[in-house]
Amino acid sequence: MTTKVKSFMTISNPAKLIIAIIVTAALAGCSESEDQRNFEQRALLPPSGIMAMNANGAPADGGEEDSDDWQIAPEFQGTIDVQTAAFPNPVSFNSTFEILIEIQSFQSINGLQVFAFQQPNNLIGPLFQQTGELNPGLYTIRPQQFASEAGTGNLGSLYRIIIYSTRQEVITYGDVQIE
Repeated sequence: MTTKVKSFMTISNPAKLIIAIIVTAALAGCSESEDQRNFEQRALLPPSGIMAMNANGAPADGGEEDSDDWQIAPEFQGTIDVQTAAFPNPVSFNSTFEILIEIQSFQSINGLQVFAFQQPNNLIGPLFQQTGELNPGLYTIRPQQFASEAGTGNLGSLYRIIIYSTRQEVITYGDVQIE
């Protein structure tokens, strides 16, 4: 049995279009997962700077602005959004801070976990964990949950907060300062 192989030039235009779409989708998928890996690598870097927020959840007048904090990972863009960065920030050791998260697509994220670290090789948590369908709203975290466990309790110390999906994919991250 002999088979004839057509050259790409003799394939019909609709077939070429389908092949082009498949190749483009495959390349975009590779790039997207590479973007996600790069995002996750940045999340595991030492904390550096904060998005200064007042107790009402608004940027602090004249406060520091860290553009790196609270971005959404490529894999989760359009499905979840950080409406308000961790506030207040800086935060008192004996207080709490909150993060306002909006869930835009309920079935895309099945649970989340929140961890913290001062040094990348010393992940603390989970500080908060929710499985199943997520509800939009405020997530409250107490610095005592992680600052005392880090063994430093140093006032003025920076900590990185990382929010993961239950599949251990980074959704977002940001830094807080403990006063």
